[in-house]
Amino acid sequence: MADQMLAADASAAPVTSWELQRRAKRAEDALLLTDTLELLRHLPRGVQPRRLARQFPRVANEVRRLWYETDALNAYLDTLLVDSRGTREGFPALVAEEIRALRAYVGQRNRAEEPTPA
Repeated sequence: MADQMLAADASAAPVTSWELQRRAKRAEDALLLTDTLELLRHLPRGVQPRRLARQFPRVANEVRRLWYETDALNAYLDTLLVDSRGTREGFPALVAEEIRALRAYVGQRNRAEEPTPA
């Protein structure tokens, strides 16, 4: 019996390096934080990632955490949209559309904040 259990464990899918790098899940990963809700309320209606917040609160909370770190936020949004590992399932189409809209909005916000040449 124990040999069968060990054999079953050995045949399980191998752990890839990214799985070792992923942080452990926390209780708040399943909840939308108050600061995240505030950010959503202040975004233009067409940019509010409501489906993302409802279906993937951990991701929405991370967007909020990075909101004032422009380069880090852009990089994070890009990683959500591009499968660099080749194994990701991807977001549902409407959620991916919200992420793209948010990425475009952040890009426009960045350009608007750039100083104009004298």
